[in-house]
Amino acid sequence: MPFRFVIVFAATLPFSVALCAASAMLLPGGWRHAAIGAMVLTIPVWVGTASGLIAVTSRRRLSVYLVGGNLAAFALVCGAKWIGS
Repeated sequence: MPFRFVIVFAATLPFSVALCAASAMLLPGGWRHAAIGAMVLTIPVWVGTASGLIAVTSRRRLSVYLVGGNLAAFALVCGAKWIGS
């Protein structure tokens, strides 16, 4: 169980950073105006996502959620960067 806890918290940190960065990029005014808000919002998103994923019982489902969520979040960042430039 402690190993699973470490894996979930380590894998959800990039997800929460990417999700908050993408939302900051998509806001009007660009990321420069929303950078502090995105950084502050990253920790609650990280802890909330990790807490929700700790409850998943199947290892296969957990890995699908982690990999799929990270891929979707980084695709959203790339899309936001593409839209913004």
